Amino acid sequence: MSIAPITLHARSFCLPAGDETPHSFVVFSVHRRVLNLADDRGRIIAIVAPEVGDGPFHIVLQRAASFDFARPGDAGVGRGKTLTLGERRIDWSQARPWDASLRPGVISAQALALLTDFIASSPRFGARWAGMDARTIARMQRGAALLRQGGAGDALALEQGVARLMGLGPGLTPAGDDCLLGALAH
Repeated sequence: MSIAPITLHARSFCLPAGDETPHSFVVFSVHRRVLNLADDRGRIIAIVAPEVGDGPFHIVLQRAASFDFARPGDAGVGRGKTLTLGERRIDWSQARPWDASLRPGVISAQALALLTDFIASSPRFGARWAGMDARTIARMQRGAALLRQGGAGDALALEQGVARLMGLGPGLTPAGDDCLLGALAH
C-alpha cells in the first residue's frame, strides 16, 4: 500500500516566462527557509517560506514548512504545476503568478540620473575601467542613458538599458552588472 504524498501548497510563483514545469530536478541546497532545486536545464528554482516572499524563480509556500525531508542530490519530477520529491509534493496550481519584470519606477529617476552622470563624465569611472575598450564604454554609456529614460517612464528604454548592461565589461562581476546593482541599491 503506497502512502499519498504530503502536499505543500503555494500562494505565489514566478517561473521563467513561457517555461514549463521541469520534467526532472535535483535538490541543489537545503536551508531553513529555502529549498533550492536545479532543473533539468541547470536553472535554480527556489521553494521558499512565506516570510522570504516573492522573487524571481520562487515558488512561495502558503505556510512555513520544514525542508528536512530533502538532501542535496535528491532527485524529483515535475508534472503540470506540481513538483514531487520523495513523499512531498509542491503544488502551485492555485497560486497567483508574480511578475518579476522591471517596470519604470523600480529604479528611482534620481538614481538613474546619478548613474548616467557618473558613467558619462566621472574621472573615477574612466580610471576604474581604463582597461575597457571604447566600444564597451560607449555601450555602457548608452545603456545608462536608456536606464535614465526608463526612470522617466519609458518601459522599453528601461528594458533596453538593462539588456545593454547585463554581463557587460570586465570584472568578476561584470562592470555593467555592478552599475545595475548600484542603481537598484540607491
